[in-house]
Amino acid sequence: SSSITFRRYFIDKSTKPIRVFYVASYKCSALSRVQRHSGKTALSVQHKKEIKAELLENRVIKMMRDVMVDPDKLRKCMDIFSEESRVKQVRIEKLLKSAERKIKELGDRKREVIDAYASGDLKKDSFITKGKKYESEINNLREECVKLAKEIPLLHKTALVDTSINEFCKTAEKRLEQCIDFDTKRRFLLDYAEKILFNNGRVDFCGSVPVRLAGRGNASVSTETVKIPFRITDTMPISESRGRKGRKRNFSV
Repeated sequence: SSSITFRRYFIDKSTKPIRVFYVASYKCSALSRVQRHSGKTALSVQHKKEIKAELLENRVIKMMRDVMVDPDKLRKCMDIFSEESRVKQVRIEKLLKSAERKIKELGDRKREVIDAYASGDLKKDSFITKGKKYESEINNLREECVKLAKEIPLLHKTALVDTSINEFCKTAEKRLEQCIDFDTKRRFLLDYAEKILFNNGRVDFCGSVPVRLAGRGNASVSTETVKIPFRITDTMPISESRGRKGRKRNFSV
């Protein structure tokens, strides 16, 4: 489930003057959703789940310092380099080449229709009908190529992927050096974190590396940026991952 952020304020009367301070925390939002829904809802919560924001954010920053700024370590956190991904790429590339070949064949037929009409061997009605048919089929195939190109895991574009990962790590490292207080750390997390999962001490940091691709010739795929997702995992000590009265937590940020 998702989470909400809140501050709990405290008053310390043992000092003079009296001191007021707060502790920021992330709290599982499942309980509030249950309270908003009817009694028929399938959601149920046995206890409150929360963790101090400082503990979770510091742990995530440490994970990023240890892994996200190192290209070799970051690659190990990407499914794109798995064997399953390689098999998928081969299948998609075969489909893409087949679609591009069909586009070329349809383009040749369309030109033959134009030539036949220009020479007077084809009537106007037939010219319009066949022209629209071929144009529609070509457009459909081009759309299919765009979808297929987005699914290609980029394994054969080794140089481009390596360059993108290296640049991403260098930029992240420079940004991390500027994380000197709460505000700079929070801004860094907002810019780089797509999702943070916390499950009974296990922390998963989910992000992605942008890769800029050029179009594929006949497929007319325009230049665009695709993302290579990664997931960095770490475990917090029990002393850190438990809240008041030893209660466990399980939610996502």
